[in-house]
Amino acid sequence: MSFLEDASKDPRVVLYAAAVVLALILISPLPSLVGAHSGLKYGLDIEGGSWLQLQLQGAVVQVDADPTRILEEQFGATSVEKRGDSYIITVPGSVSPTLPDDLGYPGAKMAERDNVTRITIMASPEGIITDYLQNRLDADVKIVGVAPVLYEMRTNVTRESLNSVLADVGGSVVPGESGFVEGVTPETVDETKKVLDSKLNRLGLQDIKVRIVDNKFILIDLAGVDVATAQDIVGKPGKFEIRVQTEGNETIHVLYGDAVETVDIPQGDRSGNWGVPFTLSEEGAQIFQKAALDSGAIKDPQAHEISMYLDKDEIFSAPLAPELAASLQKVPMRSMVAEVGGGDAGSEKARELYIHLREGALPVNVKVIGSGQVTAGLGQQF
Repeated sequence: MSFLEDASKDPRVVLYAAAVVLALILISPLPSLVGAHSGLKYGLDIEGGSWLQLQLQGAVVQVDADPTRILEEQFGATSVEKRGDSYIITVPGSVSPTLPDDLGYPGAKMAERDNVTRITIMASPEGIITDYLQNRLDADVKIVGVAPVLYEMRTNVTRESLNSVLADVGGSVVPGESGFVEGVTPETVDETKKVLDSKLNRLGLQDIKVRIVDNKFILIDLAGVDVATAQDIVGKPGKFEIRVQTEGNETIHVLYGDAVETVDIPQGDRSGNWGVPFTLSEEGAQIFQKAALDSGAIKDPQAHEISMYLDKDEIFSAPLAPELAASLQKVPMRSMVAEVGGGDAGSEKARELYIHLREGALPVNVKVIGSGQVTAGLGQQF
């Protein structure tokens, strides 16, 4: 019996050989959306790479505004009366039944008599101010504090620009340093970091260092990635939005990314066309159906495409499929598929759209304010 035969019967040798094979598998190059990456994870001090500094755009403000003035402006009302938790809005003549919903006040009651329409809505003063700011800024606005009430503007805004918006309803930003604080809340910063972590991991870039600095900045070290690719990966994410075409090239807002509950992996059909299945929340499905009906997208899909935007850049646009349009005439639809085309280009676009939908929107817009290439020799300093 030879030495090799004896060794092959030794369990320690067999275990060692299995460990070597497993190690080779783990460190072998793996495919990702940014190229093939080894299972070995190096830092900047060994592999080099790049770094990015992101600024989160937003502000936390105190607002001095009269909700009744806002409602008068929004509805073109002759008078607004507050009764408990309700507001009674008097508007001359007839009013479109969809007007309250269009302005962000679902469930309103309307009564027309003697050429006057009275609209009763249930809303808090803070809710009315929030709705007004969201519509005027075309951005997400959240209430993040009470006594005093604090509003988080999740977009790039200045005290002057916000005062200009509020001046139309006789309002203003509260004077003093505490009235306008540049930046966002720690909770929003942490939420943004988690979305970036998830996005980078899904792209195959595990073990990337994402750090928060001074609640305004996020620093990211990307080992083995050049600065141009890093900016393309990290700098582009932003607010995800669904819009519907109305007339010509005009579109109106329908939903933000938080209405997307689940996203499935891209799928190809027998014809080679790729699509990304996703599911809307129940409320989101109802809003989507109403927008499709009001815009005419159900009756004439080709003239009223459904578009998806990331940070106001269009990433998808297509008419409603005939089957979906027929279903939406009857009931809200939660399950949909965003079809992006066929072949390798369709497959790649489906993967990109999947990431945008799967990770959701960043809570706030981010701006790349610093970046650099790092050699392995200098990486240790970082």
